[in-house]
Amino acid sequence: MFAGVSVASIAKRLGHASMTTTQKTYFHIIRELENKDIDQVMRLLSNLG
Repeated sequence: MFAGVSVASIAKRLGHASMTTTQKTYFHIIRELENKDIDQVMRLLSNLG
């Protein structure tokens, strides 16, 4: 996920029956990526003004 691979691709490669299984298993990584996205957006917006 850190390399930009989608949850759907990871689920398929791991043989998970659904993306929900993958999301529950790797929730901590997903949350960390979301926080990084928010930080990056905020930095970009602060540079505009």
